[in-house]
Formats: sequence, structure tokens, C-alpha cells
Amino acid sequence: MFTDARVIVIPGAWQHPDDYETLVSHVEAADTGLWIEVLDLPSSRQESKEADDLAVLAKTIAKHEDSPAHLVAVSRGGALAVRASYEDSLSSSISGITLINVGGPPVVAQRHDWSPQKDSRHTPLFFEGIIDLQDGWTRYNPDIAKEVFYNCTPTALLAEIVQRMRPQRTPRGQEIPRTSVPIDIPVDVVCASDDKVYNEATARERRRIWLGRHPDNEESLEGDHSLHVSNPSGLADYIIRSVHAALVARNRSRLGRP
Repeated sequence: MFTDARVIVIPGAWQHPDDYETLVSHVEAADTGLWIEVLDLPSSRQESKEADDLAVLAKTIAKHEDSPAHLVAVSRGGALAVRASYEDSLSSSISGITLINVGGPPVVAQRHDWSPQKDSRHTPLFFEGIIDLQDGWTRYNPDIAKEVFYNCTPTALLAEIVQRMRPQRTPRGQEIPRTSVPIDIPVDVVCASDDKVYNEATARERRRIWLGRHPDNEESLEGDHSLHVSNPSGLADYIIRSVHAALVARNRSRLGRP
């Protein structure tokens, strides 16, 4: 089905790359030839600047310069995907972007003094879980994480997943809001039950911002904010279809067809 096509998954805040093992196995089991890799971002491993995350993404894209990369961005990972789409050295290698439970519009670099008073997109419950909000580093309360991020995730997986949650560094720097991606990069949106994370106004804004050009490019799946663990098979099927649609659109554009 695919020839050298690849997916690069950008995890959300506090998430561990190992959380995506089941999703990766479902994509590989489909035997489509689709190559998939999950990024291990510096901002969830060590003291770093936002540019370090971008450098990791750029290096991953450059591994196979002749193969188009489809970015699958989860939650906060959407900010990095959007940033990459505006980089001249990267945008031509991005065939499409799939945003999974991403609030909108994301910011390229959030201020280090990010707080509930300066963010109206998230629910009060979401902010209750954030601890150690100092110098840009945060942790997340495991018990609240179960209710906010993993409320539909199988109970047998919960203990291991919340134990793996990492500290997360919010990058310092000036906010640079991006309300879209370049017009020639197809975008689609996957939503699930993330009302414990984002408020209702954010859901409406997400549809207006991301789907203004492509109002039909949204799909709802059963699951919670963390679809990669609550519904990995459904998400894998969607990603495969999304990559195929983006490649078709890319080829038509190159041939000058509508």
C-alpha cells in the first residue's frame, strides 16, 4: 500500500514513548509497509529549550530524506508539529499532519510562567493535577491523571502508564501562536472524550481553527484523551487511512490536479 511512507509520532506532555508500543504494533501488523517511529523529546528528559525538540524532529525527518513524513501529534505535541510546518527546511518533507486531541490554536513556545490564570483552554480539573510548577518543570499527579487523561483506558494498564509519566519542561520564550499550517500540507483532526482536559469553548475553537479549510477532516473515536492506549487499534486504522489520503493529495498537487 505504501512505498517508503513513514509516520513520526510526537507525544504529548508527561507521556513516555513506551506508552505507544501497542499503537506501533497495530500499525505494523496491518502490513502496509508504513514505517512508524515515536519521538523521545528532550523536553521530557532533561533541561532543554524548545529548539532541542525541533532538532530531534528534524533529525528524524532527515533519516530518510526521500520519504515523506506524516506527523501524528498528540495533545501538546501539536505545537511542535505546527512549528515544523513553518520551517522551510522541513515543510517540504512533511506530507501531512494528524492532530490527536489537540486544543487550538497551539502555541509554538509557551511562557515559562504558564498558569491557570493565563490559560482558559483547559479545565480546572486539568490544572489540579499539575505539581512542582517551578522553573518551567512540572509533574502530574498520578491519581488525577487517571481521571483526566486515562478515564477510558483499561484498568490493567493504568498503574504502569502513570508510573512512567515523566517530568515535563515548558519551554521558555515568547509565545508565537500558529492558527493553521501551510496550505499545501493536509491536516486532519482526531477527537475523543477529552472534556476533562479542554473546556467546551476549546472544542469549538479547535473545529474553527483546524477545520476551516477542511471541514470534513475530523473523526471521533471511542476512547479518552490518550487514544494511543484507550483505543490503539482504532487509532492505528485511522492513521493508516490518513497517511494514504495525505499522500494522494500530495501527488495530485504535484501533478497540478484538484
